[in-house]
Formats: sequence, structure tokens, C-alpha cells
Amino acid sequence: MRGCGVRTGGADRRTVSEVLPLDSVTSILTSTDRPLVETVRATLEANGIAVLVEGDAITALPFVPMNVLVSDTDVTVAEDLIRDLVLPASVAEGGSRKRWARLVLVGLLILLLVYCGRLIG
Repeated sequence: MRGCGVRTGGADRRTVSEVLPLDSVTSILTSTDRPLVETVRATLEANGIAVLVEGDAITALPFVPMNVLVSDTDVTVAEDLIRDLVLPASVAEGGSRKRWARLVLVGLLILLLVYCGRLIG
């Protein structure tokens, strides 16, 4: 995380360890959409929540995702604040339900292809 900084109103930069302890941060958003990430950052900071945007320095490439990190103690408040700003699919969450749904869908597709292949061949 070397070189990452946190903006605190203007061009002032502080190091990560001055704002958030690195062992107790959680990602609440991962996105390649810089305006969205900046809006989320500004919203959280306006509500007194310390924010770290990881990947901020290398976003000249549009496909490099940025992570919005907050302290573990602020996760629920931060998620409530950004809920209306982001699509539900972009909010970082466990995702195990979505992952299982995708696996089931892929499995059904494979079974359908095998069944159709037996009908034709």
C-alpha cells in the first residue's frame, strides 16, 4: 500500500497509517468508475468517515479497479450512506449467494448443452 494517500479536503495528503489502521479496513466498493468512487469518497468524508481509495494513483488506465476502504467500525454506516449512490451489484459484500447462483446457472447451461447434443447427434 505504499504511495497510497487519503484526500482530506483539497490537495492535502496524509499517509494511510495516519487515517486508517491497515489491519482493520474493509472494502465497501470496488469500481472502475472514477466519478462514482470520488462521489462515494466525498459523501463518506462529509459524514466524518475516514476513507482510503486504493488504486487511486494508477487510475489512468480505465480498466484498473479502485477499492474504497473504511474502518471496520464504520462499515455499516458507510454502506447505508452509499446505498443510494451505487448499484447493488457494485457494493462489496460476501457475494456467496451470487456466486452460487452463477455456478448453478452455468451447471444448468452445461446440462442443457449435453442434452441438446444427444438429441442432435
